[in-house]
Amino acid sequence: MKLTSFMRSGFTLLPVEVEISLLPGLPQIVFLGLPDTMIRESVGRIKSALKHQGFEFPQARQVLVQLRPAHLRKSSHGLDLAVAAGILWETGQLKKPEGVPVVYGELSLKGEVICPDDIADLPNDSSSPPVLTGKGGAFDFPTLQATTLRELLNADRVHASLISSGWQRPECPDLLLSRESAELLAIAASGEHSVLIAGPPGTGKTTAAEAIHHVLLPIPTEVSRVAQRYSRIQGDDLKWRPLVQPHHSITSLAMIGGGAPPLPGEITRAHGGLLVMDEFLEFQPVVQEALREPMEKGEVRIARGSSRRSFPAQFLLIATTNLCPCGQFLPNRDELCRCPRGRRMAYLTRLRGPFIDRFTMTMFTHTWSKQLEIPLLEVRERIDRATTFRIVTRGQSYLNSKLREDEVINSLTTFQRKQILPQAEMSKRRLLSMVRVARTLADLDLSIKIENKHIDRAAELCVENFQALARASAQ
Repeated sequence: MKLTSFMRSGFTLLPVEVEISLLPGLPQIVFLGLPDTMIRESVGRIKSALKHQGFEFPQARQVLVQLRPAHLRKSSHGLDLAVAAGILWETGQLKKPEGVPVVYGELSLKGEVICPDDIADLPNDSSSPPVLTGKGGAFDFPTLQATTLRELLNADRVHASLISSGWQRPECPDLLLSRESAELLAIAASGEHSVLIAGPPGTGKTTAAEAIHHVLLPIPTEVSRVAQRYSRIQGDDLKWRPLVQPHHSITSLAMIGGGAPPLPGEITRAHGGLLVMDEFLEFQPVVQEALREPMEKGEVRIARGSSRRSFPAQFLLIATTNLCPCGQFLPNRDELCRCPRGRRMAYLTRLRGPFIDRFTMTMFTHTWSKQLEIPLLEVRERIDRATTFRIVTRGQSYLNSKLREDEVINSLTTFQRKQILPQAEMSKRRLLSMVRVARTLADLDLSIKIENKHIDRAAELCVENFQALARASAQ
């Protein structure tokens, strides 16, 4: 008797072939194929469930259960039902189904069929055979759902459903912002552009970074499902896009992931959401450098010995920092800094150019006025209008931060190309960042074309502030 079930491999479920054979011997269940303790403990549950449901365990017969692939260590929440059903079908106590059945479910001691908590991690393929499991609601794949072992013959067929992720956008808090910080939130959240916020203490850096989480846009269902899967395994119950705020003492292993076998880190927990790095320059340089590739590729690949894993890491990075120990230093404005020059320069050497270049925007907060007059809700409404304009009017479904190079160049007028492209001191990454932000500014103004004022403001945020920061760290 052969059937298909699933085993856990890291953060996914992989198919496992379950082959059951009855041989003369003691009435016991023997698992072959590297089962873990959880699977071996299922022997008692299976025997108890069969007895309470009025079935007989094979007398003077040994039940061999072979799990393939045999060379992999196996752990599973749902092999109980697969083995119990296989025994009933093999012994003729229940009618054997046609084909190779797919079974994944837990059993109680009294034979009740329980839908495993991780069943949502199964591949959502509506063309696959239905999965026999316990009562558990609707899924993206077809299921046969039964309450007890006795009901396996009359399991209810539940078709694949287009169910929502269950996410709900949080309400905006009663927060007032300055015009400068409101502009930053609108640009960063509308286009999902990463930003480094630098400035003196008490100017609202952290408040602005955390407020972005309340104005972020919804994301595609497939991305939210992946984010929920990783958060569920780590014990979290996401209701909205994740907000991850690691302490600056975090190690690169905890941030990126690792171990044997490799496990995901904080950047995977932030997948589909917001990663806030407060006191950015206090993070270890190795942590900063390790973020470069995930920011570009949207995933992190980890190799430990013979194990290799890829984990998703698509997140919006917002970093805040002071630029000296006292916090008062800013480029072209050092008269308020009380730090000795040597100590200040030692602090600025933590600004590692290749990683800083990964930030789309750089903003200094010393210009942020103390006049708090713009509600956060008004910022979110402006972002929603810009998003509707981008999708409906311009016909662009993806974010401006994902614009390709050819799309960026084609969005400029001939005059703008002649004015911008020949600038040799501007790297290609800076150029792309500037035009992407300019496109977002145009969307916020509900403008089809990128105007010169949008280019000028984007150049200040993406090029001039970045160059000022680079000069300060090189002095």
